[in-house]
Amino acid sequence: MTGLDDPDHWLASEAQLKIIRDGFENFNAGRPAQIKTTRLRMALAASALAMTASIGLAWSLAVDDVRPIFLSCFAILALSAFFWNWVFSKVISHERQLRRRVFPAMFGFISNFQYEIGTKPSFLEKLKQTEILYWEKFETEDCFKGNHEGLTFELCEIDLFINDDENGKTHKFHGLILHLKRTSQFGGVLLARQKRDMVERIFGYLQSSSHQAVSSGIPEIDLAYDFRTSNAGADYAPLCIMSAKVLAWLQEIWNESPVQIAFDGDDCFLLIQSGANNFELPYIQSGDLRIDRDVLPLVKTMMTLLNIAHLISKIGAEKEQPVGLAQT
Repeated sequence: MTGLDDPDHWLASEAQLKIIRDGFENFNAGRPAQIKTTRLRMALAASALAMTASIGLAWSLAVDDVRPIFLSCFAILALSAFFWNWVFSKVISHERQLRRRVFPAMFGFISNFQYEIGTKPSFLEKLKQTEILYWEKFETEDCFKGNHEGLTFELCEIDLFINDDENGKTHKFHGLILHLKRTSQFGGVLLARQKRDMVERIFGYLQSSSHQAVSSGIPEIDLAYDFRTSNAGADYAPLCIMSAKVLAWLQEIWNESPVQIAFDGDDCFLLIQSGANNFELPYIQSGDLRIDRDVLPLVKTMMTLLNIAHLISKIGAEKEQPVGLAQT
């Protein structure tokens, strides 16, 4: 497995760099026109909304009735949704075209690389069966598939939520989900997560689940981490201990984000909750794109996740501790 300190492995070749540079040059060249179009559309949209409000107010005064004001408010809300898409549609399309063009070159160290925007991940139904989370609907942004040094993976930036009649969306998870196949198999489902506060450390993690809470056999680990399984008769303790080491390492990298792991047979899911868009290139209003500032952080994020995937894929397959894990 290649480490993060081996830049010769993950830096793009000259051919790939040329694709990235050409994509950035075309993007930067089109920025002024895109910004001008967006500003013009914003002005037209604001004028239309102001005119709608004026008509409603004038109509209300003319007939001495407040109902035209309410009608104009509903019209403004409907028009606002339409204008929002109309104003920003060209900019969003311009930014997505860039990502589709440069990401295959940017992540050239991944074989069989596939990139999609807004597609349904193939692992979603399997993830739901683990009962690590409950959700009704999902929205995805960046989705990646590929193979790195023999490891096949799928990575998605995703929003999982349920519909709430009173509050609209109730978000259950927003962040990265990494799915991979492990080299060994667990006879059932095992969930591992860090306890977030003293209440959870004392009373445990309260969530509706058919899985049974289990112990790693090490009190220090059980105090900090929650483990649940569908097969309490399996040899789950070694997997719990190694999962705790992986979670401790992940907390050092994403120290502000809750991290969870789910095992189901040879399937493994890593969930990293994050409010940021981890693979977003700067917005069109942010200025010209540069490789050193805008490419390398995304590449390092991907390599970090792939290193984590390699470590997780070997949990339970080797007796020794994987290299790079922090001691707990």
